[in-house]
This record gives sequence, structure tokens and C-alpha cells, in this order.
Amino acid sequence: MPQLNPDSFLPQLFWLAITFVTLYFVMARISLPRVSRIREQRANRIRGDLDEAGAMKAQADSARAAYEAALAEAKAKAQALGLASREAIKADAEARRKAVNDKIAADAERAAAAIEAAKRQALAEVRDIAADAARDIVAKVAGLKLDEATVRAAVDAELKQLAGGK
Repeated sequence: MPQLNPDSFLPQLFWLAITFVTLYFVMARISLPRVSRIREQRANRIRGDLDEAGAMKAQADSARAAYEAALAEAKAKAQALGLASREAIKADAEARRKAVNDKIAADAERAAAAIEAAKRQALAEVRDIAADAARDIVAKVAGLKLDEATVRAAVDAELKQLAGGK
């Protein structure tokens, strides 16, 4: 390898020194001043942005204080208006409540009558459905064919026993 040849050390050292000095001057005279200027510009810009942010914060704080004062005033007005309205609404609500209670009582009576009628009809239908289901179950499980009267009598007896058990 030519780099390790002791005869060429002196020229290599000479060119190393020239390259180093050239690189040093390029860095010291061109690159580093540019970097310093850029850093300074950035620092000034950041400082300016921070100052502007401080001014905006002060504006926001004063706007917030004005907002809170206006809000407190509006709350006080609303509270006074609410107290006055509450009494008028309370009297009107009492009259409406009485009317609604009367209507609800009438509707409840009608609903109770309708429920009772539906209950009677459902119980009548349950007897027929239970008889049909019992006949089908006995036919499938035991293989017996029962007549309608026997099945209905058994269902009636069971329904009477259930009604008496309550």
C-alpha cells in the first residue's frame, strides 16, 4: 500500500498540512460565520415570537377579565328574571298539574277496564291453547289419541287448581 510506504510520508504530510489549512480557512471565514448569523437570527426570531406571545397573553387575560365581569352581570340579571318567572310558572304549572292529574285518573280507569277485558279474553284463549298443546304433547310422547272433552276437562281441572293455589 502506498500510504504506508515510508518514502512517501513527507509528501503526504505536506499535502495534509495544505488541506488542513485550506479547510480551516474555509470553515473559519465562510461556514462558521454563516452558522453564527443563522443562530443569531433564530434567537432573535424566537425572542420576538416570545415577546409577541406575551403581549397576546396579556390581551387574552384582559379579554377574559371583561368576559367574566359580563358573565357575572348576566348571571345576576338571569337570576332576578328567573325568580320573577318562577312564581308565574309555578302558579300555571299547578293549574296544569291538576288538569293533567284529572285526565290521568280518567285514563287510568279506562285502561284498567281495557286490561281486565284483555285479561279475560287472554285467559279464555289460554284454555284453548293449553288444551291443543296438551293433546299434541300426549299424542307425540305417549302415542295416544285423546278426545277433545277429556283434554279440556284435564286442562280445566289444572287451571282451577292453579287459580286456587294463588
